Amino acid sequence: METPLNCAEEQQPPPALPASWSTVTPQESPADRNDKGNAVGFVLVHAGAGYHSESKAKEYKHVCKRACQRAVDRLKAGALAVDAVTAALVELEDSPFTNAGMGSNLNLSGEIECDASIMDGKSLRYGAVGAVSGGLLTNY
Repeated sequence: METPLNCAEEQQPPPALPASWSTVTPQESPADRNDKGNAVGFVLVHAGAGYHSESKAKEYKHVCKRACQRAVDRLKAGALAVDAVTAALVELEDSPFTNAGMGSNLNLSGEIECDASIMDGKSLRYGAVGAVSGGLLTNY
């Protein structure tokens, strides 16, 4: 049985952070710093729920790293976390290798059908959609 893959190589952070992890915090408070005063944080994504073929592990890892990098770039530019998450999700959902967006598993009718939600942890504002299919699937 094949194991699920994510961009973090392991379920827990290794001693040396891989390229898909980053230490950036765009708008930080003193609690966002370690005991040496350095900003800390990380970006973690996964390729979607369900089965992932080990033969495509390289592709999964590549798209996850790109998604993490997009989020990190947004954070470094001063974007809010919710905007960084959105940038990462667009990368994942536009990939044919993830079980998200355009690469999603098909429903019983043989079509892509997606659910999505997002929440801003600071303001607690949220949004969600369900059973989106057909021409409505676009990140543009």
